[in-house]
Amino acid sequence: MKQKIVAVDDSHIVLDWVTSSLQTHNIEVVGHDSPFGVLRLASEAKPDMLLLDVNMPGLNGKAVCEIIK
Repeated sequence: MKQKIVAVDDSHIVLDWVTSSLQTHNIEVVGHDSPFGVLRLASEAKPDMLLLDVNMPGLNGKAVCEIIK
């Protein structure tokens, strides 16, 4: 079974780099540039792991973890 990771970063450059790097290791990656959008996405996608930027405007990665937890 292919692993699935949801990656969130407000920088498109970082998000593209993370996504392409993980995909070369046969990992399915769903990328999102908004911490608010990932709340819905995480429950729908049922990822094996969330990869969150801790320094995002509005809602940082730590806050996203607390909400999802």
